[in-house]
Amino acid sequence: MRPPAAAVPEDRPLLPRLGFWALMAALALAPLLGGTPVGSTYAFAAYGGDTMLGVLRALTLIACLLLLLFSSPSRATPAPGPGMKAAFAAALTLSLARAWVVLSLLVHSAFLTRETLLFAMVPEVLNWFCFALVFGQGPRLTADRRDAVIAAGAVTAGALLVGVVGALEYGGAADRAAHRTVSTFFSPNFTAGFLALTLPVAVALCVGARSLFGVVGSGAAAALGFGVLISTGSRAGIALALLGLVLALALAVVRSVRGKGAAGVRLPWGRVAALAALLLALGFAFRAPLLGRVAAPTAATAPANGAANGGAAAPQEHSGEFRKETWKGSLAMARANPVFGAGPGTFPYTYPRYATVAWTGLAHSSYLQVASEAGFPALILAGAAGLIALLAGLRAALAAPDADEAAASPFLVCGIVGGIAASLGRGFFDSEWSLLGNALPFWALAGMAAAWRAFAPAAAPSSAAAAAAPPPSRAAGRRLGAALAVGLPLVATLLLLSGNTARDAAMVLQQAGKPEEAARAARASLGAWPPDPQLFFLAGQPERAAALEPSGRRVGVVLDDGLGLREALLRLRPVGARGGVPAERRVGESGKGVGQLGDGADRPHRPLAQRRHIPPGRQRPGGVARRLLSLGERPARLQRVGVGLDRLPERFESACGVSGPLPGAGELEVPPPAPAGPPGRRAAGPGATPRATPARRAPPPRASRPAGAPW
Repeated sequence: MRPPAAAVPEDRPLLPRLGFWALMAALALAPLLGGTPVGSTYAFAAYGGDTMLGVLRALTLIACLLLLLFSSPSRATPAPGPGMKAAFAAALTLSLARAWVVLSLLVHSAFLTRETLLFAMVPEVLNWFCFALVFGQGPRLTADRRDAVIAAGAVTAGALLVGVVGALEYGGAADRAAHRTVSTFFSPNFTAGFLALTLPVAVALCVGARSLFGVVGSGAAAALGFGVLISTGSRAGIALALLGLVLALALAVVRSVRGKGAAGVRLPWGRVAALAALLLALGFAFRAPLLGRVAAPTAATAPANGAANGGAAAPQEHSGEFRKETWKGSLAMARANPVFGAGPGTFPYTYPRYATVAWTGLAHSSYLQVASEAGFPALILAGAAGLIALLAGLRAALAAPDADEAAASPFLVCGIVGGIAASLGRGFFDSEWSLLGNALPFWALAGMAAAWRAFAPAAAPSSAAAAAAPPPSRAAGRRLGAALAVGLPLVATLLLLSGNTARDAAMVLQQAGKPEEAARAARASLGAWPPDPQLFFLAGQPERAAALEPSGRRVGVVLDDGLGLREALLRLRPVGARGGVPAERRVGESGKGVGQLGDGADRPHRPLAQRRHIPPGRQRPGGVARRLLSLGERPARLQRVGVGLDRLPERFESACGVSGPLPGAGELEVPPPAPAGPPGRRAAGPGATPRATPARRAPPPRASRPAGAPW
């Protein structure tokens, strides 16, 4: 048999193959272009950022569009039975999950008439379009086992890229014990999640490779990837990657025993032993960060990029307890919005109202992230698609390989199942589906696993398949539907990419010390869709930016400009709201972002800003918070308020005309000017003697900040 890299036969048309290779490029470049979340925070990241995310989405959608429009007859015919049913059920459930995410966007944006947080929701919806479309290509990738090998090779090429960049980063670290490798991702935990998914695939390709190039390439990806995995220090990622490798090896042993007859498949134990020794050697060489975390779990181990990253780069002090509290807050957020969630992609802006500890931009769980942003129905549907794919792949891996599998890569499906199992496990500990670099390869491999037994291989298109081909009119209708299904998100992707590019260019000018030029560039791009708050901020319109993004940092800018609290909230009317909204309701809606004024990402000088572990006493919403949010908020929304509200009592009283002690003000812990004693003391219980409310001093005057000044 010729190696998978052999020339494409003449019976394969050019355009479908062009789409196929474009999809392979997207899978290989996913960890390089998609290693950061959405947001202007990552505009200057070494890898990823909104512009690169847009390029990755566009490449994926163009590839799927070409494949859908110009698909050619397959060498395999559909095999009615459990395999085809599993592939159809998985594709259907994931498509329904995507539809539910779109519905959540329409509900929260009032059918795209309300622009508040639209800049965060649109990219997340486009991500789900990419997930569903890539998953739907599973039958095309597995109908020909050579294409399946090439697709797995593209994912392995991404792992090799991550391994090379991570090894160079680890080699240049000054203090390796305190360094956690991030490679092309924004956080070491997501690097570990990607490698946990791809390592079993790389090992399976190496074990079953028929050429020297395949053995060396996949072996290098597996060895370097395992070393970098150890250097991330992610304990859950390492444990789940090992679990995936063990599962893949067990399935390969079973498949080898069952395939000794007709297929003549045997497991090359010599190659397995050599690869295991190489993995152990690289793991031992990259062991310092993991040993550092085990020996000193409270040591600060920030990643190399040092960027704000949703909490993942902060000190690892009590990281387990922090995750548990984050899960509780995320679950409370999901319960408060059970049907449509708080809006896809809006977790960083809506979660602080439910948080009990420091701010984080991700839920530290894929499943809680989906439930809190898009509702429990989206979680059930997406989880069902992943579970069906895992079970279908497991069933295929336990069966004897067919002739095409034996000739191409007999143990590939075993590695795919091991990677999917490890990635699904990682989803309990981090929001793997929130990054394109992690989620795109996962859903591609899941689609391949779901459709692995959906076709019966054949040497050429069968006469029955040719007779069952749809008439030209029906084929034209199907192509038109595919063009609409992929063309609309592609247009939205290009619009979003254009706006992100203009915003990043303005931010570069601002970073270079040219605020006037940055403001001119931002004003020239204010018509971009969806409206970007950072563009309005750079253009000298912080109120508009705060209305589009009602977060603590945006509202804080307006307050810092010298406006009173009530005046500022009245002017921060949510974008897209109709006229005639009562002032109290407008204050309540705009006040959602005020609760984030004390989060650790935006106010580092506040008492609990740099504490990611659980404080001794939980912050409880005091009278200021209740009084503020009672002007328009439902009681369910008052459960979690940012700790920064305890710094606004004087401004709130003067703005709202309240004098004297506020209701429940005794619950607030207002720290003295000089720190005296541990922070976060518990409030007095119901039976305790109420404390006297101390006299509040007038806040010092703040200097007005020039428009367009940096944060």
